[in-house]
Amino acid sequence: MANLARRRSLVEAVAGAPDRTTPLWWIAASPAAAAAIRRDLIAAGGGGWLAVSVLTLRQAADRLTRLTPRLTLSPAAHQALVAEIASTAKHKQALGPLEPLIDSPGLVTFLSSRFRDLRRKGLGPQEAILVATQQADRTNTPRRLVIDLPLALTPIEEGLIAAILANVDEATIAIAGPDEDDPAESQLPAAKRLRERWEKLLPAIELHQAVEADPIPPGLAHVRRHLFDDNAPQLPTSAGVAIVSGGSAHDTARRVARRVKLLLTSGVRPSDIVLTAPSIDAAAPRYVEALREYGVPVAVDASPRLETAGVTSAIRALLGLVESNWRYDALLAVLSRSDFTKLTDRGAAEWFVREQQIPSGGPYLLQQARHLAELDTTSASLRLIESVRKAKLALGVLETIEAACDKLAGDATPLAWLDAIDAALRALGHAGIGASANPDDRPAGDVLEEAAAAIESLAHWRQREPRKLQRREWNALVRAWAGRLRLPTQGAAEGRVRLVGTTTAIGLPCAHLLVVEAGESAFASPDAEGADEAMLHFYELC
Repeated sequence: MANLARRRSLVEAVAGAPDRTTPLWWIAASPAAAAAIRRDLIAAGGGGWLAVSVLTLRQAADRLTRLTPRLTLSPAAHQALVAEIASTAKHKQALGPLEPLIDSPGLVTFLSSRFRDLRRKGLGPQEAILVATQQADRTNTPRRLVIDLPLALTPIEEGLIAAILANVDEATIAIAGPDEDDPAESQLPAAKRLRERWEKLLPAIELHQAVEADPIPPGLAHVRRHLFDDNAPQLPTSAGVAIVSGGSAHDTARRVARRVKLLLTSGVRPSDIVLTAPSIDAAAPRYVEALREYGVPVAVDASPRLETAGVTSAIRALLGLVESNWRYDALLAVLSRSDFTKLTDRGAAEWFVREQQIPSGGPYLLQQARHLAELDTTSASLRLIESVRKAKLALGVLETIEAACDKLAGDATPLAWLDAIDAALRALGHAGIGASANPDDRPAGDVLEEAAAAIESLAHWRQREPRKLQRREWNALVRAWAGRLRLPTQGAAEGRVRLVGTTTAIGLPCAHLLVVEAGESAFASPDAEGADEAMLHFYELC
């Protein structure tokens, strides 16, 4: 592919440079692409160059912002700040039609996305785009720069590149996209527009002819040439292209997994196979399951969300029980959790709850359990004796749950709430937030603690005391974190088939690329904002 030929040319130029002491940054499109570049540099003889740093744009921004006293907000702190802005706007009657949504976590998500869109379009306070560059210590910034990115860039990314370029002595930039004589050029109006933006962004530079890509199979060449034709000619040969489909999404995933297995058994290395999907979060569970069924080692280039951890599920189950005043289904959900090991007589408790059929109301349910447990069974029927026995067992379980719920009363700061949650979980026999044997629970505990600490740090940064949250507010915050925050990525991709997003796949070298779940619904409609960039992105992928 052209992007890999471009990469090879850059690697040869960097690895063959005589100066190995001048600091150099290589800006790559993704962490996976950065890792591939490091391997290529080592293979090309650049392993002895300690001054080279292969970074993503985000990592480069992080390095530069360390040189400024400005606070870099964590996702949790950002979410809290947006929620506070929304509350202030409501107080000033500035929310307009959004005011009925003030108590909905979706409002914070919506506002965050709108702020992000405005920022990506270059709108907002100018100082938000890296004022740190004026204060940068030249010993901590690169003197030489290599940029190997997709053609499409947001204005904030352009601002970051301009800030880095202002501090370097020499820059090498590989501009992607189709050549002017490529038939796809006329069907990709974004390509010319974006290339002009790049040339405007860059200072006076030398322009070199595009590197020659390796020959590609005729079938793939045909796809690239007619990718966006409405009436594309029939594929003359299938060399280099194969279509795999099934009767359903799961059947297609199994067929893809079977094909990957055949490639592996034919001698293809796992690292030479890449699966890519436009929506990695949606595709990953299905394809990971199918690949593992066929014994294929797989590494997913997407961190799981916090909500996938067992401890998060336990926390939400407990908070849901308290907030609903022991609603029938919420109580059964708590009783069914095997990680609440102190609920030893859960069978009796479930029988009692189902027998009573009380919609909600913890105190009343406990009262009924105590009443039945205290009945005199001296001359009672066998059925009543059995009911009283089960009620006594159920009462012990319900009182254990009540003691745990009592630890979640009142209001507290985020970190204090986290301590209360940990105590409540332990009261039910759970290992706690940070001590579970489950490998996903320990990082989840760290993520929760970092999020809670970020909220309090934000208050201290603004010279305020951390605000105490009502239990309802804390529950809403945990729900929002569960769906937005992610666990750290675990495990290396070496020796495994990689499942990545399409943006990551553009920068990955591989012999076999399998594009999955890339139907028309996965991309923007032709008249939607960003449709041209999406077409260009898919062109670079092919």
